Amino acid sequence: MTELGPVRVALLVAAKEVRSALRDKQTRVYTLFAPLVMYPAMFWVALQAMLLTGALRDARVVSIELAPAAGAEARAEELREALEQAVVRADAPGEAAGEAASDAAPSPRPAEPAAAADDAAPRTTFALGAAADDAESLATRLAERAVEAYLFVPVAGPVVVVHDASRSASGLARERVEELFDGLVASGREELLGQPVDALEPFAYARRDVAAPEAVGAFLLSTMLPLMLIAMATMGAFFPAVDVTAGEKERKSAETTLLLPVPRGALFAGQVLAVAAACLAATLMNLVGMTLAANHLLGLLTDAVQFALPLANVLLMLPVMAAFALFVGAVLTAAASMTETFKQGQALLGSVQMVFVLPAMASTLPGIELTYGVAALPIVGASVALREILRAGSLADVPFGPLALALAVMAACAGLALVFAVRSMRREPGTAPAWVAKLTGGRSST
Repeated sequence: MTELGPVRVALLVAAKEVRSALRDKQTRVYTLFAPLVMYPAMFWVALQAMLLTGALRDARVVSIELAPAAGAEARAEELREALEQAVVRADAPGEAAGEAASDAAPSPRPAEPAAAADDAAPRTTFALGAAADDAESLATRLAERAVEAYLFVPVAGPVVVVHDASRSASGLARERVEELFDGLVASGREELLGQPVDALEPFAYARRDVAAPEAVGAFLLSTMLPLMLIAMATMGAFFPAVDVTAGEKERKSAETTLLLPVPRGALFAGQVLAVAAACLAATLMNLVGMTLAANHLLGLLTDAVQFALPLANVLLMLPVMAAFALFVGAVLTAAASMTETFKQGQALLGSVQMVFVLPAMASTLPGIELTYGVAALPIVGASVALREILRAGSLADVPFGPLALALAVMAACAGLALVFAVRSMRREPGTAPAWVAKLTGGRSST
């Protein structure tokens, strides 16, 4: 019988552990199923919530009452009429365009009947109420919730919008009043001046976004995707790491595994590689799920954003992701090997996960670039490197020097973590260390 080398043994054990892990329902869900389904479901729910919230806000009717000061009744009535006319124009923005089209060419369709009362009713109503001494005195009236907001109209000077920021309807009323007032102020100035207001703005400016939809999509994707990849990669390695260590101890199958006629170091290395493979698979599935969900669902909202991942950028990400997967898999496996039951392993790894997630938040912070100093930081460098790869429009934009350093640091950390995991797994089955027992509630060896 030909004796197998340590590398061959590690690979065979890794393949066996991967097959065994995929038999576990939780591993399949968190490694393969959740990444492809969770992101589309999250984006779809968020999209529907945004559309529903916007539709409800647009359809909600708010009541606003004008409270004039003594002697300002005529001014308040004039303002009410102007606001009602502005509401009609705002609720029917296509009316002018429709009239122009009807003048240009007659429509073959017969005139449609008038809309129902609910559809024709204005969304913002104004009424002239009782007089008030000042704006502060209207707070008591507003507390009665008869209307959503008040407009205090003095004899001269600015009109005061009295609203309650703790009420959503009152805040909506304030927003609509401010939108209407902007139009009234502009039209009033033009009427007084006899010419457009723009003519009096010698330094008027306008904004124009020249960013391509793909560039905007790459920027948004690079801001949130690295952190999510690292978080979901850690979750993907969670259950396999616990199952291959504490799970085998709890099932009493660890002793059988140790009876295999192969070097123990190669055996344990193969188990760590299996956990790393599950971690990498979860990372790739998350990448695919996030890209598909973002590109399809956000495309329903606007054409100004498009998500695309060039193949060259994905290939550059793979080495960083693979090194990070091995690092995460080795650390989580080493930590789980110190526990005796599946429950203890879950309790311990729940805290260990934060070691990877918190530093990865650096990729979401503005102003952090992939310099050699940042690349030298183990997890921070990998997270920022993924961000720069996603953000790069072409390979020429990728900082290959810092990227190579970040990859080398992650590979070195992965190697050290693998050695540490193998040594930790060599520990004879028994009670957990004291600090692990305090975190998980297990028995202590001291």
